[in-house]
Amino acid sequence: MAVSTAEVAANAPCEDRMEVRDTGETAGQTIIGLFDGHGGASASQFCVERTLDFFMAARDEGMDVAKALSACVSRSEEGYLAQCRARHAKRDSRGVLAGTCALIVHVDKLARAISVANVGDSRAVLAERDSFGILSASPLSFDHSAQSDYERHRLVSTFGEAAGKAGGGAIVHEEFDEYVGDYNRTVHGLTMFTRSIGDFELKHNFAAEFFNGLVPEDKELPPVRSTDRQDRSNTQQARKRLRAHLPWLARPHVALVLKLSCIHLSLAISFLFLFIWVWDQRTHRWTKNGRGSFTSRM
Repeated sequence: MAVSTAEVAANAPCEDRMEVRDTGETAGQTIIGLFDGHGGASASQFCVERTLDFFMAARDEGMDVAKALSACVSRSEEGYLAQCRARHAKRDSRGVLAGTCALIVHVDKLARAISVANVGDSRAVLAERDSFGILSASPLSFDHSAQSDYERHRLVSTFGEAAGKAGGGAIVHEEFDEYVGDYNRTVHGLTMFTRSIGDFELKHNFAAEFFNGLVPEDKELPPVRSTDRQDRSNTQQARKRLRAHLPWLARPHVALVLKLSCIHLSLAISFLFLFIWVWDQRTHRWTKNGRGSFTSRM
């Protein structure tokens, strides 16, 4: 089976990975893995190296294609998070922030069957041409996205309205986007996808302990605590701390000097534009005569 690809990387270096493999079971069976990484390429690289192997192992265990697809996703998730925990024991934070959405597609040409497993908001679409030569597209995957009513309901019913947010706060954030005329919905204001492989720090309650373990023992981090009801007081405290460390900010004459500097800059720009306009008007009053000299039209 021929496979053509086109790629437009959003980041440099690219965090996405893909693998195409002949299953070797019977003729005409192909497995394709597409991994849309974020937060680094650690998770997507892990998946491209192991997910299809997990699929093949599940098939060898006697699982059908559907169960094998589900198993390879679950084993990829478990394997990557186990790797993060092992690195934690060595005070190594690499890959902790990385995650990936995934599409795993199994194509059986003899049976004329396509099976798809997806995690996150990477989308699979089947393009078909009818008898008139017109192409139509049919979705083969379901987006795990905060834009989906089903996924928002699942998050709230499974984890609670304020799950995972210290001090409270909605699990799904909504912000109206005037440009597109619709709401942008994200999980805790961080991600639009609601499922992924990896993203260790978003899935475990002991993620704070993980990062604290990376702080040298002779160092101490001040506690940071914030809730919706404390936003105003925290702002005032932050202002006081800034003034304590940068006392010159609190002096009235500093603000006056900054204000006067802005006024002087505005006046200078205005005079510059006035000079350019006057010069332009003056030069347009002169015209070249036939003897090669200039005479005024005034």
